[in-house]
Amino acid sequence: MPHTIRALIFDFDGVVVDTELPSFLSWKTVYSLHRLQLSEEDWISYFLGEGENLMELLRKRSLRAPQRGLSRTREEIKLALSLQQPLCPGVSNWLFAAKEQGLKLAIATNGSSNWVRTHLDRFGLNSTFEAIVTARDVKKPKPAPDVFLLAADQLGVHPNEALIVEDSPIGVMAAKAAQMSCVVVKNSLTQKMAFPSYGVNIGSLDSASLVDTILTVTLNTNID
Repeated sequence: MPHTIRALIFDFDGVVVDTELPSFLSWKTVYSLHRLQLSEEDWISYFLGEGENLMELLRKRSLRAPQRGLSRTREEIKLALSLQQPLCPGVSNWLFAAKEQGLKLAIATNGSSNWVRTHLDRFGLNSTFEAIVTARDVKKPKPAPDVFLLAADQLGVHPNEALIVEDSPIGVMAAKAAQMSCVVVKNSLTQKMAFPSYGVNIGSLDSASLVDTILTVTLNTNID
């Protein structure tokens, strides 16, 4: 039975700002310092929690010990590249439309609050979201549903009144576990991953209007 959508809950990395490509490129740079190539397949396995820790993998593959402070170097590269990224296509339009529709807004992420707020501050969006929930706020991160359920609770809406916006299989699994409506917006890296058959795939936020998407979602039989 269709439910009224009263809130939007966004994942952050890859949905609001594409920080996932900078993450991959930062790892590639670290590997190149040791004259090694990092494949997208290795990074995707790591991203999905299915493969080896990439620093441990580097130690196994390298003929010399990794440089001291290499983790910090990688983080600095990731941050520098991420700070150059604009908002993902369509985000501004969806946020504007959400405000016009009187929807509540939250971010639910496995990242850190400081990471999210650093980027939101760049775009003057820190006051736009009524709640920011991270993995540190719950017992289990995605793919457990905890961050989404807590975000809905902080917004004061029932889970079936919230629409999740996700770009990764792990996030979609979390939305499914929470039994919450979900819109899938794959990015250049996550589009190569296998996704659960759940939610509505719209490609990107600039390929469909918020109002039309909500109409599609409320008629979607994936949500009981």
